[in-house]
Amino acid sequence: IPKGAVHIIHEHAARAAFTVGVDYAPALTGFQFKGRQGTAVLNGIVVAREFEAAIRSVIDGLADVEQEMEDERKRLAALKMWRRLLMGLRIRERIWSGVDEGERKEADREAEMEAELANAESDVTDEFDMVVDDDGEGG
Repeated sequence: IPKGAVHIIHEHAARAAFTVGVDYAPALTGFQFKGRQGTAVLNGIVVAREFEAAIRSVIDGLADVEQEMEDERKRLAALKMWRRLLMGLRIRERIWSGVDEGERKEADREAEMEAELANAESDVTDEFDMVVDDDGEGG
């Protein structure tokens, strides 16, 4: 690293330096060899020391914006799932509105029994799954 410069290792370092408007260079930190070819490994940027604080502040701001975008995406996904649940409940209520109470209870009981059977463990194990070939030797 040249005198008066600093190496900033961060995935958003180049974008932050570009945003601030300072000169920077990608930091060549080594080479990766695969077969007979060597490929340069760029990791972070090299920038003048007087701009380090500004770039780190912008990096923090970019990380905050990225976190806010992730939170917003999760919030919208949760709202979409709630909407789907409520729409399903409305449809269910509309379907069951014309059915008498006894038939409704019977259907609920059958649904619970089917759910219990679906969640029950099987008494058949995988160790007996054998394939018999034409020679009668198995395997």
